[in-house]
Amino acid sequence: MKTLVILADGEFPTHPQPLGQLLSADKVVCCDGAAEALINHGIIPDAIVGDMDSLPENLKAKYASIIHKDTCQETNDLTKAFRYALE
Repeated sequence: MKTLVILADGEFPTHPQPLGQLLSADKVVCCDGAAEALINHGIIPDAIVGDMDSLPENLKAKYASIIHKDTCQETNDLTKAFRYALE
């Protein structure tokens, strides 16, 4: 069974259980606000999803190939990431 983890913005996981799931996931989709912390921890996501208002310009350029921008203002980035994962 393949696993997919969606990482939302907030405090980066430090407890062994969620951190282990994040590190062992087959795919990681993260909200734009969580991308910088994830990358700084040495994990490159498979997709960065959101309206890109929280992603620094240098990361937008570097990871353009995995960015999935959704400018809809009726949903939050976690909903956008969840919808992306379902596709």
